[in-house]
Amino acid sequence: MTEDQDDLYARISHSRTADEVVQQIELLILEGILRDGDRLPGERDLSRRFEVSRPILREALKELEARGLVESRHGGGTFVADVVGQIFSKPLIELIGRHHKATQDYLEFRRELEGLTAELAATRATDFDRDILTRVIERMRAAHASGSFDDELEADIELHNAIGESAHNIILLHTLRACYRLLTRGIFFHRSAVFG
Repeated sequence: MTEDQDDLYARISHSRTADEVVQQIELLILEGILRDGDRLPGERDLSRRFEVSRPILREALKELEARGLVESRHGGGTFVADVVGQIFSKPLIELIGRHHKATQDYLEFRRELEGLTAELAATRATDFDRDILTRVIERMRAAHASGSFDDELEADIELHNAIGESAHNIILLHTLRACYRLLTRGIFFHRSAVFG
């Protein structure tokens, strides 16, 4: 997560309904603040932060789980579910990866999305966003200097995600995250294609 945990979960207004808790957690997921696999604070801590009773919190978490947004792991807590998903099916991903023209089309699609994202980020980035971008660029330079392709690729994807967050466009952010999964899972993992 990119922000202080205490700041994420705001006190719920006096009506204190489960629907309000659901709505706040949905917005945190939708805005990309809570990501796939993020663990929510424990029940006691979360109910304290929202200033709602534990039964109301449990009702909200049950509703979020029914909607497929969170998942409870027995004895392990509550986690944000895999809400980004895939742009393409596994057979289509493998097919694209085997054909140069399709790979080039993927990269063209990504470049167009990234261009739009960078344009929006240039006008919408907050001071907080710019600080994150600066830190990621420093990590990227260090990875490049070390000669580690894996670290460089990880930093590259982290940079693009940070730019996506700085654009403050929810649909663009989630589309890019799904797009980058093709890279993190080893698809189109050609150095010349990714960095060329």
